[in-house]
Amino acid sequence: MPWIIAVIAGLVLGIILVSSREARLFLIATAVLLIGAATWFIMSDQARENRALTLIGLEEVELRDALVEKRRGLHYVHASVKNNSSEYDVRRLTIQVRAHECPEEDLS
Repeated sequence: MPWIIAVIAGLVLGIILVSSREARLFLIATAVLLIGAATWFIMSDQARENRALTLIGLEEVELRDALVEKRRGLHYVHASVKNNSSEYDVRRLTIQVRAHECPEEDLS
């Protein structure tokens, strides 16, 4: 994505520096088309990502051997993920963890 920003910045710089009216119009039209294409690409990618979140049901994903490890004052969660969906691959899994202090006598 940074390359699109660099190309658009180059086009804007070209518009400023070019003295020919026709060349400026061409660069403006090219910049508008690139901005439109980048916007379409970003929006379609976000729509695909949002749809993908609903393709694999929660009941089709298993966390196995989950454990919490403390290193250098931070807690890390490690687990294996088994995907039981035969149609879709799991590319990313987001887990929300809530933690709270427990009295020591309640620990077992």
